[in-house]
Amino acid sequence: MTTYENKLRLVEEVDFKGIFTEEEFKTYRGVFVKYDENKSNSLEIFELHRMYEDRGETKTNVQLKQLIKDADPQASDAISYKSFLTIIMKDKKGLNKSALGSIFVELLKPVEAKVHKGGLANKSNMFEQQAANQTNSYVEEENIRRQRAAKAEEAKRKREATAKLKAEEEEAARKEAERKKKVAAGLAKLKANINN
Repeated sequence: MTTYENKLRLVEEVDFKGIFTEEEFKTYRGVFVKYDENKSNSLEIFELHRMYEDRGETKTNVQLKQLIKDADPQASDAISYKSFLTIIMKDKKGLNKSALGSIFVELLKPVEAKVHKGGLANKSNMFEQQAANQTNSYVEEENIRRQRAAKAEEAKRKREATAKLKAEEEEAARKEAERKKKVAAGLAKLKANINN
């Protein structure tokens, strides 16, 4: 396995583990590698031109830059593999559908499904159903993560509030002990003056 492929797999493992299956990663990686001609780990303008040309469409550089910006506002003039997977994920979930996401998803459809619409159409539907199920699972997992994070944050705030309250009580007790000590010293001095 090359360093280039290792970098792609690292993105998969770190940022998308559990979101896509290994089979999906293999498919997505295949499309990405096919168009990332210079192996820069990003799809640049000239590579996106080729992607559109393979579909029989042409786009200007300005149009492609706008598509990139619409799909990933943080991207400059290229789409990284992480952004590529994020765009596909959002497109499949129906979140922030973009023209670039649509072409990525279109390119991911098996060639056989386009040629033989009979038996493979059901496999395509099965794939879409699996993607929908994974999306639902991802959303559920994300909700659970958020709930856990909220509980952890609430527990942290309670610990901090308790610690602050304890510190304030200790400070008040210390000041009260100092006050009592001064009063006792003052009384002793007064008593000593009276006895003399």
